[in-house]
Amino acid sequence: MPHLKSMTLVCLGFHLLAGPVTAQTVQELEEARALTQQALEAREAGDGERMLELARRAHRIRPLHTDLSYLVAAALARQGEVEEALDRLESLVRSGLSYRADEAEEFAALEGVPRFDAVVLGFQENARPRGVAHELLTVDVEPDFIPEGLAHDARSGDYFVGSVRKRRIVRVRPGAAPFEFAGSDHPGLASVMGMAVDPERRHLWVCSTGMEQTEGLAAELVGRSAVYKFDIDSGQLLVTFHFPQDGRRRTIGDLAVDRYGRVFLSDGRGSGIYTIRPGGDFIETFVSPGEFASPQGIAIPPDGPWIYVADASRGVFRVHRDLRRVEALSVPEETAILGIDELAWHESGLVAVQNLTFPNRILRLRLDGRSISRAEVLASNLEVWQEPTLGEVIGDRFYFVANSQWNRFDGNRLPPVEDLARPLVQWVDLTR
Repeated sequence: MPHLKSMTLVCLGFHLLAGPVTAQTVQELEEARALTQQALEAREAGDGERMLELARRAHRIRPLHTDLSYLVAAALARQGEVEEALDRLESLVRSGLSYRADEAEEFAALEGVPRFDAVVLGFQENARPRGVAHELLTVDVEPDFIPEGLAHDARSGDYFVGSVRKRRIVRVRPGAAPFEFAGSDHPGLASVMGMAVDPERRHLWVCSTGMEQTEGLAAELVGRSAVYKFDIDSGQLLVTFHFPQDGRRRTIGDLAVDRYGRVFLSDGRGSGIYTIRPGGDFIETFVSPGEFASPQGIAIPPDGPWIYVADASRGVFRVHRDLRRVEALSVPEETAILGIDELAWHESGLVAVQNLTFPNRILRLRLDGRSISRAEVLASNLEVWQEPTLGEVIGDRFYFVANSQWNRFDGNRLPPVEDLARPLVQWVDLTR
């Protein structure tokens, strides 16, 4: 989502302020962001020594933050500390991410140096499309539909696709024309975000948030969120759960439903995790705002006391559903898991959509207790992708929206419809 995106600094060739992979507090996160901004200001002022000092301080707070490592490398190169700069760049190549180091003025003097030329080639290799994603369906709706949420009903075989721009949900199956499931005639329905099917109780749960990108939405409704419970079979709206109008802006962007019918919701803007109990008639706080920075995808194993949460700005966490204890998952060195938007459970591990980095990737995260033991790239930077986003595991496949087109927004404006694409749903094989 655009408001969660990192700031793009083209002259340095990287996306900054996006996220880490360690368990800093939110206060430390803000301190590191402030130091980073000051380092950028020092760069603009031509003060390389101060730039390096501030960048190092920010990186000491968040030592596995890849963008901060890149910033330190640029500052080192600017100060003539070439060997350490190259060490950092080579580590970033091994992380699998890609940076435009050949376009940054700090590294211009290194052109022709064999180690640096190898780094540039490594970044270019990381940017190449990898893996295979198969097309499930293209939804025959207007190109400026702007899809986000995706849900599947195993009984009917239908898929539900939600629109950020048009305030709609369509129901579709491969080879058939879509039809309207819910539209803006439902009071308060705004941008449709995460969705999930409760197959036992025959419910479709829907997150809706007023976004700047929502077409025709009154300004005072931006930042307001609600959760809708529909009857899948009749399409009837059963209950609307409203958040209090307390002046807080929220982005309830994703949700997950456990096998008992309990719903968990993430607030990417307001930073809380919320829950609705089976048969409940109100939203309650599960993890208070401030524990996370920008929680996104939620994955729920079929058994055990833990649920898993991707924080786009802090990494991957698990939360004990009874004790509500929050624990960060550690990761191997040179593993980049910042910028994860979607999280799903498969067998004994996680599937993640990482769309706040370059390249965008779909990862399988192998778990070992409180650790991610290994991150495997299932697909990366495929040609038809335009910011892949939410999805779900069905059997041994992960289905996802391949072209949300959030990257096409300029503020709340889109290009002409002829320059946009209809929603594309793809899947990746989880057995390989």
